[in-house]
Amino acid sequence: MRMTGDLDWLEGGVTAVPGFLASGVAAGIKPSGKKDLALIHSASPARSAAVFTTNQVKGAPVLVSMEHARTGALQAIVASSGCSNVCTGERGIRDAREMVKQTAELLRQSSAESGFPTAHRPQ
Repeated sequence: MRMTGDLDWLEGGVTAVPGFLASGVAAGIKPSGKKDLALIHSASPARSAAVFTTNQVKGAPVLVSMEHARTGALQAIVASSGCSNVCTGERGIRDAREMVKQTAELLRQSSAESGFPTAHRPQ
């Protein structure tokens, strides 16, 4: 599938959309102390679509996100930066699912409505 046409950029970012909240923190992933963990939350489940790497080696958060993306609806996204989370094996899968679970509990929603894609940009 190929998109055609121009993209309309939204002034004000993701939180300009009614019902969306976003925040970022320095969680200690980056040694620099810069912000490295973000949360985007929708007041209600939102339609979702995702594009994932075609690399044969996918990090645990990517694999777990692929599971959640199949539903076509998400209410939260957690994105990390500064650590690729690749080659972590079964422990990485457990950790990614635990992150989804804890995020869902914090937001008082179903784990099925939380996603955990990574936005890996080492800086």
